[in-house]
Amino acid sequence: MEYNIQAIPTKYAGRQYRSQLEARWAAMFDLLGWKFEYEPFTIGEWLVDFIIYGDKEILVEVKPTIDLYEFPLAKIWRSTKEDLREILLLGCTLMESEFNDPVVGWLNDKENFENELGGNDNFYHAIFNNYDGYGFYHYYNSWRDRITGIYEGNETCLHPTKEQITRLWNEAGNKVMYRKIKIRED
Repeated sequence: MEYNIQAIPTKYAGRQYRSQLEARWAAMFDLLGWKFEYEPFTIGEWLVDFIIYGDKEILVEVKPTIDLYEFPLAKIWRSTKEDLREILLLGCTLMESEFNDPVVGWLNDKENFENELGGNDNFYHAIFNNYDGYGFYHYYNSWRDRITGIYEGNETCLHPTKEQITRLWNEAGNKVMYRKIKIRED
């Protein structure tokens, strides 16, 4: 997929990000209390945008889209076929599930389902959880919180409100908003 959107390199928390969207996600991770690293390594032909250190390591790809099929899924699949870490795909905004639960992105649940053909049917909504701090789980497969590792059946499915998550997303956006600095000439 080729994008016609021009990335705006953005500095956040002393680090230069390739795009304002990546910087915004970094700010969101901070607000959620998630430990992460930016562009930690390349696997095959895929430069991993982030790695989130939760219960297990989660590889993250960020793209300016709201459509799962606009992500470079074939490239990611080829690059990570032997890697058992889950993959979280993050778009340009937050979403809601069909039951109005706040969604962080799409999660590949490699722990419970492996698609030999590299298709998209193992990616589905990653639902925000707020059982013991902010986390997320796979909508259809494992409801284990990927940040804390907590799983107690339906007990772990305590969703923050849309308003709570939207407030954090807006705050993350404010932290990385592009500001043109006007230089005074005296």
